[in-house]
Amino acid sequence: MEYYSLIKQKISAKEYRHYRHPYNNSHMHNIKFIFFGSNQFSVLVLKRLIQNGFVPALTITVPDAPVGKKQIITPPLIKSMAQELRIAIAQPTSLKKDLSAAQTIALRHPDIGIVAEYGRFFNKTIIDLFPLGVLVVHPSLLPKWRGVTPIQSALLNGDTETGITIIQLDEHMDHGPILAQEKTPIVPDEYFYELYERLANMGGDLLSCVIPQWLNKKIIPKPQDETKTTFCKKISDMSREDGRVNTSQPIEQTYNQIRAFSTEPGCWLELSMKNEQTITIKILTAHIEHTDIQPEGLIAQKDKFGIVQKNRMLVFDQIQPQGKNKMKTQDFLRGNKDKLDIPVI
Repeated sequence: MEYYSLIKQKISAKEYRHYRHPYNNSHMHNIKFIFFGSNQFSVLVLKRLIQNGFVPALTITVPDAPVGKKQIITPPLIKSMAQELRIAIAQPTSLKKDLSAAQTIALRHPDIGIVAEYGRFFNKTIIDLFPLGVLVVHPSLLPKWRGVTPIQSALLNGDTETGITIIQLDEHMDHGPILAQEKTPIVPDEYFYELYERLANMGGDLLSCVIPQWLNKKIIPKPQDETKTTFCKKISDMSREDGRVNTSQPIEQTYNQIRAFSTEPGCWLELSMKNEQTITIKILTAHIEHTDIQPEGLIAQKDKFGIVQKNRMLVFDQIQPQGKNKMKTQDFLRGNKDKLDIPVI
């Protein structure tokens, strides 16, 4: 999913040529690396690397794939960026099974590999093609939240701190030794798409510091503490049901659920109507405030709508009714408050 406008995140061709210009070599680094990525996180990391003078010799990404209800064949976001900047691209179906992948890498004679949410496993044959190893940027404080949904997991768990970890890739998922970590607090009202962008930018900057130190052998890898390992869900394991709001669970848990899943798979609620029908709404943003409203449960007011528990209310700020555009809750209530089969205060 494209969480932000790609146009806003890409580097202009003019900016890229500035870094490539022979008279600007003072800003460039003589490091030959291959970048592995696929999605918006990869785009933001690579953008930061290029801004800091690191330009890949090749970008390896996943094949184009069908997207959306119409199943339109769509290139991965990192491919679109690389094409605009005239960076060479390869799209093997698998690093393990596609023999051309190893040949493509070997022909480039890279020093090092950089991985940012590539989404494919590396075997020893591929890793050994990089004399100085393969570095991975991971958006959590490993060994906490190994896996592909660390940002959602941190938000859902109510974590107050997260960060970026740079590890040296081995043959196991997010298992390699740690080269560097940078911590950052999670703001109480921070949503997935905000934290996602912030961590990607942090990752690109941290990589820019780590790469030259690693090449100059100034970093001693530190094994991860396996006793502190936690794992997060795979995206493929996240179903629509993960986003279903249970009005009887603690509102802090629901709030964290909205922050984590409002983008994907989406947080939603079925509302009963007085005509015995139901309407499904996605909850996009919300906040918790003090209230004296009684009774508890799902409540509608003149201009507010949410869940009341123990003198606090989880107020839904922005929603999206099924088949409709995003809207403020006040606009939804204006046309539906009298139709809802819930207490109206």
